[in-house]
Amino acid sequence: MKKINYIFIISILLITIIILLGYLVFYKELDIQEDISKQNLEISVINKIEFKQCRERLIAFSDERIIEELNTRVINPPVLVFAKLIDYFRCEINKNYQVGKLENFSEIIKKINFDNVKILDANIFSERDIINSRIKAEELDYDSSLIEDPELFLEKYQKEDIDALKIQVERNFRFPVYELIKNDLEKICPDNNENDEIIKELAFLFARNSDDPEDEIALLVGDYCTQLREYSDNTDKLNDEIYNFSNWADDIGLKVFEINWKTLLAYRFGGKEKAENICLNDLNQEDKNTCEKIIGLYSRNFEKNEDYSDNCKSERDYMIDKICKELLNS
Repeated sequence: MKKINYIFIISILLITIIILLGYLVFYKELDIQEDISKQNLEISVINKIEFKQCRERLIAFSDERIIEELNTRVINPPVLVFAKLIDYFRCEINKNYQVGKLENFSEIIKKINFDNVKILDANIFSERDIINSRIKAEELDYDSSLIEDPELFLEKYQKEDIDALKIQVERNFRFPVYELIKNDLEKICPDNNENDEIIKELAFLFARNSDDPEDEIALLVGDYCTQLREYSDNTDKLNDEIYNFSNWADDIGLKVFEINWKTLLAYRFGGKEKAENICLNDLNQEDKNTCEKIIGLYSRNFEKNEDYSDNCKSERDYMIDKICKELLNS
């Protein structure tokens, strides 16, 4: 009987010790988890503070200084950072366009260093990202659109995207098509006269689809304010000489100029549909293809800028957020 009680007591003690040890392990684990949570919270708070400080610093910077920050302090930024940077500049040059400042603005943009870009691994992209990238690649006629393997496609696509951004910097920022389509006559004809800068930039734009030199094209652009006033006041003249025009020049260079200029004027006065109809006005297939290509350029430019905020603050804030995120990760 005494032996049984002794075994019973030992069993109770062992059970008690096991339970105590279990509690100790459980609460120790809770302490560890709590410490980890506190550390993560502290890291999160530090990141938020650093991020806020970074934003405040960059907001006060000039555009040129922000580019310098990206070029010198951010290690291997992804394509998206450059895309947001250029989004902001595109908005700025179109929504806040000022005659006499285009050349200086273009020189600032050209200081962007694209050589440091990071090509992201395929596993970074979601299925939705890949689908959207393929849609964009097809729309822009990228070579990557023909690649089926997702990994090879994404690598090629990112490189082509960067090349496209470089081209935008070199060519698309020279003249804001959006402003010529959208703005009042008073703004694009300051003091009611043609502006040499606008003539020069229109000639540059039109030369993209022509073999003629820019100075010859500039002579054809010369009286743009007179034309704009006449078409604004005379609907019959607008219909005959723009919307329904079909008496195309025999000279190839002059014909290409006519297609560029008349589609742009049609877009200004009648929108995309009126501009597209010009491509149906007695043009051969090659000229029709050129016409549709030009309309596509105008359309993408206009529609993209319609989505931007009026003061470009949202685009600048988003750009700064992306740069600061990369700075904290560098």
